[in-house]
Amino acid sequence: MDRLNQWLTLLANVGVIVGIAFLVVEIRQNDQMLLEDQRLREASAFLEMEAQYMEASQQISSNKELAELLARTRSENATFTRAELVMLTSFMSQYARIDHTAYRFWTAGHLSEAAWTENARAVEQHRASETLLSRLYMMTFVSMPEDIKEYFNIAEYPRELLDLEAFLKKAESDT
Repeated sequence: MDRLNQWLTLLANVGVIVGIAFLVVEIRQNDQMLLEDQRLREASAFLEMEAQYMEASQQISSNKELAELLARTRSENATFTRAELVMLTSFMSQYARIDHTAYRFWTAGHLSEAAWTENARAVEQHRASETLLSRLYMMTFVSMPEDIKEYFNIAEYPRELLDLEAFLKKAESDT
């Protein structure tokens, strides 16, 4: 009887070792699947952002009026009607939404640090610039969720530069 107990104990121990080995293999497979899922989510996020950029670019190439309007923003002495400024603001808000999408994907872990850094650098360039398009871009941050405003420290951005309505009124009085 003692011998039988020893054999049963040995078989039980072998079963435990095989079970542990099986669990290790399963955990490794699960980790690989999670990593692959993360890569797919990052790729999906990147593709969504690229589609948004392509849509904005297509809007320029298919709309001669917008293309000419954007070209005029490079001229220091250019003046714009309220309707043109609204059109430019709408266009720049597309880019701000793309950057917000990138921020959302990054905070959710679906966008790599390198990809997010590129977007964040673009936002900071707009923040530091005094061009018309950059000002319009930054004005769109007023309507952004608090988390992204906080990340880019929009509270420290001069309030008068974020007031779109005041900006449009001043532009009307300048023309």
